[in-house]
Amino acid sequence: QILLQAQFVTCSGGNILDDDHLDTFISDITDDEGSNGGKLRKMAATFFFLEHVVAILRLKRRGKNGEDEYWYDFIDSLPHHETLGGLEDTGGSSRSIALDGNTTSNDISGGYPMDRFAVDGTNDELYPAFEDNMSPTEDSYIPNAARIRVEGKDNFKLFLKWYACSKFSDDNQAYISTYPWDDMKTDFDPRVFQAFVWTCAA
Repeated sequence: QILLQAQFVTCSGGNILDDDHLDTFISDITDDEGSNGGKLRKMAATFFFLEHVVAILRLKRRGKNGEDEYWYDFIDSLPHHETLGGLEDTGGSSRSIALDGNTTSNDISGGYPMDRFAVDGTNDELYPAFEDNMSPTEDSYIPNAARIRVEGKDNFKLFLKWYACSKFSDDNQAYISTYPWDDMKTDFDPRVFQAFVWTCAA
């Protein structure tokens, strides 16, 4: 067995576009206290959305001000083209996305075949840079897997919304525009997500 029942922490879900629903999940994966009051060493989640599963790892470090800082690694084995920056053949190499009210251009960019992307809400650098001899619109450009690192809980919540919106089809968008969220009618709602949080006790 890779995961034991004793390592299971909790599950959460709901509307991926709802702040309260996402806050519950982020709190679950960020919480450092075990159910028995013991410290937890590692936290991770399996995240189900639109018939696809990704892994999320929570990383913790001591910041320069002495307070704990949280990073979240979002690992996607089948990354979606639009998620990795919404690349289009518009003469530029990437599309910028705003992660918070003060950030105007944090780019998610990447290469091949396995790359790490970073979104930290503080700088506008692209890393790794696009290869000069590659077109971001080529199918071969999409990496086989992507590891996207997001710094901070607020940025992570905005990233999850970006991830969702980048995957919604035209039919999904039509459904969302037509039907408000209903907790009793989630079977066919494209906004629904489920997250299962796991840990390794210290």
